[in-house]
Amino acid sequence: MFARPNPLSLKIVAGLFMLTGLLAAIDVVVKLFHQHLDLNLMLLGLWIGPGLLRHSPTWRKWALAFLWLGFFSSTVLFLMALFRSPLDLWILGQAARPIPMFPVLLCSCAMFLLVLWQYRVLIRPDVKQLFVPPVVPYRIVRPRT
Repeated sequence: MFARPNPLSLKIVAGLFMLTGLLAAIDVVVKLFHQHLDLNLMLLGLWIGPGLLRHSPTWRKWALAFLWLGFFSSTVLFLMALFRSPLDLWILGQAARPIPMFPVLLCSCAMFLLVLWQYRVLIRPDVKQLFVPPVVPYRIVRPRT
């Protein structure tokens, strides 16, 4: 089977998923040291990233589902910052100082644009085609008469 090359944009999207998965793993380990078991769904990024690089249709669907969650969460964060400012910041379960509205609005917009870019990469026709298994032509052999 011929290996199909990955576009740079797909490699970046996969790398971002792996980075998020790694950060989620670090978060889980740190919370375990504080006697708190917290399973972070973003741990799946450790499998989504390599799955995207292997052109697995299943992991592409997982990536798209996580990106829809990203659209939703960035929108909710934007609205929360807009209507409930300042927001309280919690770091590893500890209350920190409140965050003013502008930085939260800026981060939520940046998050939304990043998720939008990742989504557009995954639905681009040339990238989408990578996740379709190649068709192997069958040779019809007719019996000799």
